[in-house]
Amino acid sequence: MKRRSLLALLLAAGGARGAQAAPSSALAVAWGGPAAPAVFVLGADGHVEKLDTTAAAGLAPMPTRRGIWIATPTHALERWAPDDSGHWQAAERHWLDEPLLACTATEDGLHAVAAHGSSLSVVQSGRGVVRVLDGRSLDGRRQGVATALFALPQRRSVVAAWPAMSEWWEISLDPQAAPIHDGLVHDYRMGEAIARPGYLNPRRTPLEAPVPAMDWADGRVPWLAGTQPGGVAIVHLDVRRVIARLPFPDAQPAQAVLMGTAGAWRWWLPAGERVLVFDAARWVVLDELPLPGRVRGLQAVGEVVWALVEAAMPGAPTLYRHGTDGWRALAGWKGEVHGVWAEPGGSRAWLATKATQGDGAALQLVDAQGQALRHWPLPTAVQGAAWLR
Repeated sequence: MKRRSLLALLLAAGGARGAQAAPSSALAVAWGGPAAPAVFVLGADGHVEKLDTTAAAGLAPMPTRRGIWIATPTHALERWAPDDSGHWQAAERHWLDEPLLACTATEDGLHAVAAHGSSLSVVQSGRGVVRVLDGRSLDGRRQGVATALFALPQRRSVVAAWPAMSEWWEISLDPQAAPIHDGLVHDYRMGEAIARPGYLNPRRTPLEAPVPAMDWADGRVPWLAGTQPGGVAIVHLDVRRVIARLPFPDAQPAQAVLMGTAGAWRWWLPAGERVLVFDAARWVVLDELPLPGRVRGLQAVGEVVWALVEAAMPGAPTLYRHGTDGWRALAGWKGEVHGVWAEPGGSRAWLATKATQGDGAALQLVDAQGQALRHWPLPTAVQGAAWLR
């Protein structure tokens, strides 16, 4: 452990000067490939830099204001950041003792959180592991693994799903967090239990039935969505209970988008070959929008919603844009679209494309009307992409 700690300190010192923010010329991080995906940084000048690392299968790189956190197949959490010349390097690296099952990072990049075995580790940039939480129920009788993690920037917290314990945990990363009341006998809602510090301790949400997948979260609202047998459960973190159950077994909450403003939120939920639009205050369906194939995903691009839809016949998916005249198919780029990632709060999107003939793969930048702005060829098919903050 001494060797690892020393290496982490040396890496952190070497990358400290240029690690506070990604340069303005870096637009996105993309990843793809076989079991250990390669990671690429895309620059505004068309340059593509392949990082000298790989991401663990199923765990996406996490862009932050301090660079990119990457979970590796060697059970490490790495933070990559540009040096003074703009070249990306490992600024710090922290090893954990077991394979990483889920991970997330805060928007400011100060913390990364990883699930491994039946534990949850909180890593602080420049310091290493600052907290390890054992995945046990409050009475100590049940143990499990965290199957999903989400960072919520407006709450300065991370939420973890523990299906074997029928619990969700909210772990505050705010040193001024309110105390936690969750005793074994007294009702925590009355604040009668013995309080524990709120900082780096779990605030538990007990669930009547397991919600194994925490599929969707948005820092603008205090509720999250997860799948249960037969539908979707909406869990409110402030009242710490399920506030709605949506009986749509074909729904895909991981692909949903939130539109509107506070007090008038509309939650667009793909379900089979249609999109259901919910009033997110009363949880009633306001509209049902059919599409010609199974919806693979939704993205909010500017003020409109885009849908990536499977072809009715074997072939590439089709991208649709919803406007006042309903759904309309989009085109105007090279190749077949296989993934879409919208600019957070903006009016552009990345498209992962593949050449109609041959193996050419690329990420293409398009505007809200679907017009191609630029494209970056990549040596491997793109599994995912994210905007750099």
